[in-house]
Amino acid sequence: WRTVDAENYWEMPGRIDSKMICPDLGSNCFDFPAQRFSADLKHVLKLKEMLTRRQWVSLLESLLRVGSAAHIMWICKINGECVKLFEKVLGGGDIPSVDEVSSRLSINSGYWCLGQPSSNTIKELAREFLYGRAGINLILLRCMNIDTERMPSQPLINPASIVEFTEYLASIRNKFSMDCYKGNLSDTMENDPRVPSCKRGISSNIVEFLGHVLRQRQTSEPGMESYDQGYYLKKRGAYKQAPWVVGLGPVAILTMVHCCTSSVKGPRTVEDLCLHLEKYGFEIKAQDVPSSEFGKSLRGLGLVIDSPDAEGGMVLVNPLHRSNIGDGK
Repeated sequence: WRTVDAENYWEMPGRIDSKMICPDLGSNCFDFPAQRFSADLKHVLKLKEMLTRRQWVSLLESLLRVGSAAHIMWICKINGECVKLFEKVLGGGDIPSVDEVSSRLSINSGYWCLGQPSSNTIKELAREFLYGRAGINLILLRCMNIDTERMPSQPLINPASIVEFTEYLASIRNKFSMDCYKGNLSDTMENDPRVPSCKRGISSNIVEFLGHVLRQRQTSEPGMESYDQGYYLKKRGAYKQAPWVVGLGPVAILTMVHCCTSSVKGPRTVEDLCLHLEKYGFEIKAQDVPSSEFGKSLRGLGLVIDSPDAEGGMVLVNPLHRSNIGDGK
């Protein structure tokens, strides 16, 4: 609890104007996990008056887990994409369009599939972040040494500014030594082998954070082995060294179904749920759901009904809809 003396030290954080990221809010506005999360958060918050505290907190926690993890994974991915784009232009490639940059920054496909081991994917994303951050900083440093006056003041704030920065890179590519840059980048990455191997530094922090947030919590307390049901990674097997694989817990599935069916009016299908999960980095094909463990969980929880007219053969049922749980009184 805050003391009276500490009240003056707390204040609401400033809001970020969405037009800074997507200035035109049109076709060039890319998709990223925070957009999906902010919309889903509103749907979960509306359930507070209709559920018990424990039920609502479980749903909210599950959404926070996947939202924060998906944002970190997306940040890792776009850092790598940006440095690859800059290296291409500096190497003599064409200047990309705003649409191309937006497509590169968008979460167009998932990072992993259901049942897939998660360790390698998380480490690859952490290394991509490490490479991207090192590469971007080295490029900016060398640009400042070449021509500071014409260098854009905010080169990474949105797709349009990234295109402007690539135009600047194209104008100085004759003065930019790629061999020197690659040598410095290689020295930076090899300075401490434990960092690229995700055993130390920021890469290790990313791996630990994603694992801690997404994995099913393990406990040795009798009777509490399965108390965490809002997870997104689970053990494949009961032995200690069993690998962590991608798999949603019952509360996580219920949360995603509720958010998916609440996002628009009208019936929603399994294909809509797959597209919804894709925004968080999961790659799931609707035709594979009925025969998968994910599909069995949907049936076991009563979240789908068979329909030959629906994509994937199943229509979603939302047990948390106001008409299904009453007015909460």
